Amino acid sequence: MPTMRKTILLIAACLLLPLGAFAQNITTVSGTITDPNGLPYSYASISAQLTPTGVTPTLNGQAVSGFSRASADVNGTFSMNLASNAVLLPSGTHWQFTVNETGILPPQGTGPQQFSVSLTISGASQSISANLNAVAPALSNGGSGTTTNQTKYGVACNSSGTATAIDCSVAAPATAGLWNLVWNPTSAAAVAPTAVQVGIQPDAAAGANFTYADCLNPVYDPAAALSLLRPDVSVASGGLGNANCGTTIFNDQATASTLTPVSPWVISRNGEAAAASAKVNSFEDCNQTISQTASQQWNLNCHQTRPSHAVGTIIGDVTGSALTTSQLAYYFEAHDAVPCTITGWHISVDAGTITIKTADVATGGTVNPTLVSNSISTSGVSISSGTKVDSTTLTDFTSTTISPGDELGFFITAVSTAKQVTFSLDCRDN
Repeated sequence: MPTMRKTILLIAACLLLPLGAFAQNITTVSGTITDPNGLPYSYASISAQLTPTGVTPTLNGQAVSGFSRASADVNGTFSMNLASNAVLLPSGTHWQFTVNETGILPPQGTGPQQFSVSLTISGASQSISANLNAVAPALSNGGSGTTTNQTKYGVACNSSGTATAIDCSVAAPATAGLWNLVWNPTSAAAVAPTAVQVGIQPDAAAGANFTYADCLNPVYDPAAALSLLRPDVSVASGGLGNANCGTTIFNDQATASTLTPVSPWVISRNGEAAAASAKVNSFEDCNQTISQTASQQWNLNCHQTRPSHAVGTIIGDVTGSALTTSQLAYYFEAHDAVPCTITGWHISVDAGTITIKTADVATGGTVNPTLVSNSISTSGVSISSGTKVDSTTLTDFTSTTISPGDELGFFITAVSTAKQVTFSLDCRDN
């Protein structure tokens, strides 16, 4: 048995030896490519071709590929794994590296660039930055001193021609989503742009400000109190720095938001007289623009995304007899309606006082709703003075959801003098 165990271990060791030896003869080749002015070869394509071509390279008796490709990141940095020339057969081979860059369009830039370098690769790792940068062509026409009128990704990086080192690169966002490139000059002519995720702004926090980036992006769920900075004041001085600012505001919250412009600016909602503030109500979408006819005025044009409809009935006749607690009425919600949530209620009577309870039975039943089995009221809602009540207080309701096809019953549980009552519930589409 000991002899057999030793034999098995010896065989296993022999099997692992070629794999380890193969891995040790692979070189990790890396580099960061920049032009003579320090501009990165952002997103350049780098290919490696074994030369001379036409031969079948082998490593430890195994055929290996004589070609590889990699892409640089925004900083011009790349990495690839290549077989070491020191152990490749036939001997005397080299790797030829070819770099392709889309470049900067003239006149600011020199256009697309391509260059090649032939190198011997060996060891566990090897940096070839110096070899590539020594022959990399310039990407801009700014020379080695002052950089003038450069552009990167369509953004003017320097229009004054006074800076000597300009970095127009934008680091790739680390979070998945839709991002916009924001150009935000303050006091300097050359300010690197920033990446701002669409709709992800600090507007859902109390006391948040409307920022310059919001002029480009939709604003979702604005803060309960959102300050609108002055668009006619620069960013450096605390304004938006955009005299043509405009955006769309989506409020999917259950609470309204109040937009308050910084004085002396005012705001008009849906054509109403301008005021110091305006609301974006719950579940509203609003287009916000700067007025073209009134000085220092925002315009807000809003519409509901989840409209409400009335669920109710009329009981009695003003020319008939006084109502009694034996009277009731039924209401059917349409089968093709959408589920809705009760958000308020209304009572109107010709005279006197009244209390009404509500019952709700789901579609498909064979019996009308009753207060004993299907009530969604606690004590009922009432009118005790005047002839009309409008309320959003829902504490009396044990359920506020109405589904398509539901049958509702409205029951008079207390009444005095009234001959006719109109009762309805506001139900907002879910």
